[in-house]
Amino acid sequence: MKYCEQEKEKSLMAKKILIRPILYASKVEYMSLIPEGALQILQTVMEYGEKRGKNNQGWNESVEHHLNRIVLHIKAYRQNDKNEDHLGHIFARAMLANAINEKQKKTGIKIRK
Repeated sequence: MKYCEQEKEKSLMAKKILIRPILYASKVEYMSLIPEGALQILQTVMEYGEKRGKNNQGWNESVEHHLNRIVLHIKAYRQNDKNEDHLGHIFARAMLANAINEKQKKTGIKIRK
């Protein structure tokens, strides 16, 4: 298979599983290590928060706040609580905490909420 055809096939496969290519140093890398469905779970949880009036509030909360909420979701999950998708919420909170932490490293601005 020619290089161009391989890249086209990778591109089609990426679109099929709703993953876009990321550019790293002029080279296209595909997020093939992310399990299928993981981004859909994240999107579902974020949309759930948005419907509850929490649009973009997660970005204004501290890393510590997200970690505390993760602990609450772990406890609820272990108690077999079915009111929310606790694993999905843990995933979303961990993503937000990580992204906020990285932003704080770059900017030096800490969120204390």
